[in-house]
Amino acid sequence: MRVYTRGRGGRPVIGLLVAALQLVHGAARPELRSHELPLALARLALLGLLDVEEASELDRAYRFQRLLLNRLRMTRGSAWGETDRLTVNSPRLTALARRMGLPDADALVSTLARHRATVRAAFDRHLAESP
Repeated sequence: MRVYTRGRGGRPVIGLLVAALQLVHGAARPELRSHELPLALARLALLGLLDVEEASELDRAYRFQRLLLNRLRMTRGSAWGETDRLTVNSPRLTALARRMGLPDADALVSTLARHRATVRAAFDRHLAESP
């Protein structure tokens, strides 16, 4: 098993969700247009296009996954390549968890899983295809 910052529920999916909502609603509401994802989430919530709590959860998921990616890159010493994944049994995972302010590897994996589930649920709620 691996820890990922991309894929279904990963950091890029949050950007895709926000961009899609901006495309759908941005023509009528130019204040939605922002390249800064946290600001765009706040504006979507302010205009009632996302629930305030949902926008807050997505913001936390984005910030957590962004920080995790940066910590992984620092651990690997590279900005590109295989820096967005780490095996769950890696000895570096506990150190990475502590850098993230978490007590151990299990806490890191469960926190990431919770954030990814939040993102998946929001994506499915707003962008899932109708039957």
